[in-house]
Amino acid sequence: MTLEARKADGPAAFVWTLSGAAPPSLARALTICHAARSAIMRTLDAYGVSRLPDWLHHAGEKGDSAYWIALDPDNDGRIDQVACVRPGGLGFEVLPGFSAGGDLWVGEGRRDAAAGRWRMSPDTMGPLVPGGLIGPARHWMSLTPFVASRETIRENGTLRANRSLDIQLRDDLVKRGLVAFGCEPIAERATDAGRLAAADFELVADDMRPPPQAPAAFARLAFAEPIDGLLTLGYGAHYGLGLFLPVA
Repeated sequence: MTLEARKADGPAAFVWTLSGAAPPSLARALTICHAARSAIMRTLDAYGVSRLPDWLHHAGEKGDSAYWIALDPDNDGRIDQVACVRPGGLGFEVLPGFSAGGDLWVGEGRRDAAAGRWRMSPDTMGPLVPGGLIGPARHWMSLTPFVASRETIRENGTLRANRSLDIQLRDDLVKRGLVAFGCEPIAERATDAGRLAAADFELVADDMRPPPQAPAAFARLAFAEPIDGLLTLGYGAHYGLGLFLPVA
């Protein structure tokens, strides 16, 4: 692992590799990312970091909050790595704890490794550099589905105007200062191990709940000019959902 911090405000990304139980399905991205944050916060507490940075402790409340990302570098539909990314830099006070890693568990995993327990071992850290995660690129494809963050259906069962998944996706892009000329929602995508359906993804983690009947779909995006990532959109964007990767 490269321990050299290349920016005054520290590395922008830190990556851990999961080991232990069989790699979890990418469909568990929200659950795994949420649990990864909890694991690292336990480690930071053990290292005596009593005052956590706002960007780590209040994820999602500010524009510079950290993103926890599930990675599938071999495209087998399973999570091999988890990353914490903050384009503005992770700072230095968290690096000892981040470098120590942590024990990630879900469900009964605290007591039984076979039920879902993994060791988060430090892999790499450094700046965000052009390439497979942040582009720049004109075409992007979601690794994990975009989930609408606003209700699409009224209590009487009728559709709300201007709340379809593709409209909400475009609205979220506009909030980022981006306009896509191509936006194609798709129900599933191919991995090297078979098809992965958006409907199979877990959308609840601890106190996180999506809007009732929130639609979810993978999507292809096209822009007139190459754009830079990190590109994460929609409900759960700070915890593994709605992650788009550049494609050729």
